[in-house]
Amino acid sequence: MDISLKKNKTDLFIVIIATLVVVFFVVINLFYSNSNDNIISVYYNNNVIHTMYLNIDEEYIMEKESFPLLLDKMVIEVKDGRVRIKEEESPKHYCSIMGYQSQKGTSIICAPNSVMVVIEGYEDTGIDWTPGGVANDN
Repeated sequence: MDISLKKNKTDLFIVIIATLVVVFFVVINLFYSNSNDNIISVYYNNNVIHTMYLNIDEEYIMEKESFPLLLDKMVIEVKDGRVRIKEEESPKHYCSIMGYQSQKGTSIICAPNSVMVVIEGYEDTGIDWTPGGVANDN
């Protein structure tokens, strides 16, 4: 068996094609992985009614006249890359007490008003949480 270490045009062609394929998939992966970053979905009665972005400061006001399940007016605020329920009416104000959230996959649930604010996506923090609240580093 004769093994040659000479460079030829076929080897160069294969290396160029392989490099282009790898670059193509890296670019596609970067494009699609960032397409849903920083999206906030506002759900009312289990339906998406508004979309916001963590990188754009905004206030979204929900009035009781337009959303009859609300106990009163609700204000959702995005500021400095974080989202919170700024104003709301509920028995113990649990919705606004949650404060600012910014981690992907986090939800602010306001059950008395049938509203849920979800930061879409997934962020791997390296920590798994069990229902008991004990951290697991597996």
